[in-house]
Amino acid sequence: MKKFLRTKYLSSLITLLLFLYACGTTKLMVPVTRPAEINLNKFKTIAIGEIRGKGGEDLAEDLTAKIFRSGRFEVLDRQHLNKLLSEHNLSFSGLVNPETSAELGQLLGTSALIFGRVSKYEYTEDITKENWESKDKKGRVSRHTTYTRIGRIEMDASLQITDLTTGKIVAIKNIQKSNGEKKSADDQYPPAIDKNKWLRWGYQAVANEFMKMIAPYKEMVSVNLLKDGDMPELEKGINFAKIGQWDKAIDYFEKAIKNYKTNLEVEIHKAYFNLGVACEYNYQFDKAEEALNKAYELKADEDYARELSNVKRMRKNHEKLQKQMKSI
Repeated sequence: MKKFLRTKYLSSLITLLLFLYACGTTKLMVPVTRPAEINLNKFKTIAIGEIRGKGGEDLAEDLTAKIFRSGRFEVLDRQHLNKLLSEHNLSFSGLVNPETSAELGQLLGTSALIFGRVSKYEYTEDITKENWESKDKKGRVSRHTTYTRIGRIEMDASLQITDLTTGKIVAIKNIQKSNGEKKSADDQYPPAIDKNKWLRWGYQAVANEFMKMIAPYKEMVSVNLLKDGDMPELEKGINFAKIGQWDKAIDYFEKAIKNYKTNLEVEIHKAYFNLGVACEYNYQFDKAEEALNKAYELKADEDYARELSNVKRMRKNHEKLQKQMKSI
């Protein structure tokens, strides 16, 4: 009897798990291109000026490389900028003066200057210890100490963009970055932390954050799609979404709606939700809003409402991105 009940319990559990799997949520990581915070399309050249403070030279070099790799601007590094200033009897301090910066602007064309200051660039390291005891099988007590090495990098920088034609400030960005690492060992000091690795991380993180202000960038976003065993088309559509073929995913989600729209036993709102998400990441925003509104009409789910808000943000960002990409 016990064996029968146990078998029945396991069978029910397996059935429940299969049901939850068939009617669950699939999470995808999708690459999305975000627009730059400001539009610098009118500038053909960016000059990298002085970034004062500890770590400033490393930051300037990393910014120069990243701006060059973006392919959006011609880049004039500090060395060549100083040479040009010297040849024309100009000083760096004069570049922020509308009267003198215009002269360099005539030489470079429509250009922008990046300069700034690092106010903090600091790596610190501490070691903490925690005492504890253990007992063996015979009850004998052993005393131990766990040592933890904690390394931390902090970097604060303020960077400014100036229009060399007018001498006016285009934008200022204050950036603070921090990170760290822990290593532990029992009854001995833990291995050393690579200090130079974290110092590099500091100025690279600041440069990456600044690049988001001046150039479009990609980031991975988490996207949820719904499965339902009663609608196998959803699974097929999700499989195409996983490899970025949103147009084919849309086809299958639309097939699900067509096939089960009049079936009251099927949660058709899931198909509308998936269709809305697929259209959103395929930049069909009107169609996305229409499908998500229908999903919310059928089931007032908070996730559906949040996705509707996300569509509106995606639309604005896409329009902003299109404007930034026009002159490239």
